[in-house]
Amino acid sequence: MSARRIFRAGFLLFFVFLLVREMPVTASDHVTFTHGVASGDVTQSSAVVWTRIDEETPIKIEVSRDSDFHRLDFQQTINVSAASDLTAKTVVTSLQSSTQYYYRWRHGNSLSDVGTFRTAPTASVSSTFRFVYSGDSDGTRIGGVPALNNFEVLDAVRAENPSFFIYLGDTIYSDSVYRTTGPATTLADYREAYKINREIPALPRLLKSTSTYALWDDHEFRDDSGGQSLDPMSTRIRAIEVVRVLHGTRNISAIM
Repeated sequence: MSARRIFRAGFLLFFVFLLVREMPVTASDHVTFTHGVASGDVTQSSAVVWTRIDEETPIKIEVSRDSDFHRLDFQQTINVSAASDLTAKTVVTSLQSSTQYYYRWRHGNSLSDVGTFRTAPTASVSSTFRFVYSGDSDGTRIGGVPALNNFEVLDAVRAENPSFFIYLGDTIYSDSVYRTTGPATTLADYREAYKINREIPALPRLLKSTSTYALWDDHEFRDDSGGQSLDPMSTRIRAIEVVRVLHGTRNISAIM
């Protein structure tokens, strides 16, 4: 090989190296959906949908009346960031009343579990429905094992095949006696308490099987507090914000 050809080959390799080095770092094509999917605050024409992933990147929500997603009724791209603890949430609109919908999240070839919900009937139409309710979910672990149980009651709730589920407060125990670090005080503490609960399989199984209307009670903040003894701009508001983000509520006033 001549010196000229060697020089050209070397220059080309150096040029390619510079291009690769200057390329922006982007999120991977694969993401993990870490804590299942959920829907909530369903009306006759809308619903809130939620998920959480393992990195900052845009993901797409797909909603369809077909369980195989042959035709989409709604789709939207959501930018996921660390500011929301890598959660994604949006309001799905323009839905038909009294209709079963299926939803999933997508990033490239990565797909979440499929969730489902049924929209409410119109106010003028008489309709029968079945709903279930439960609360008081303390998933705090001791030695990596839930201190109390594995939320078996939530599997029983799911077996009832309800039109919707009312999560009737104490959806976490931020002040659990089993917390070795004491009651939650920071936003990260509250977020972690919710994530621990959602790592018990019975809860995400239920949340993807029907829609949820979530309420809060005292253990989202502190036992028997009612919020009066807590700084309203710190502990209480942080806890309510996590309820709003993780349980598909549109705004804080909807659960106060």
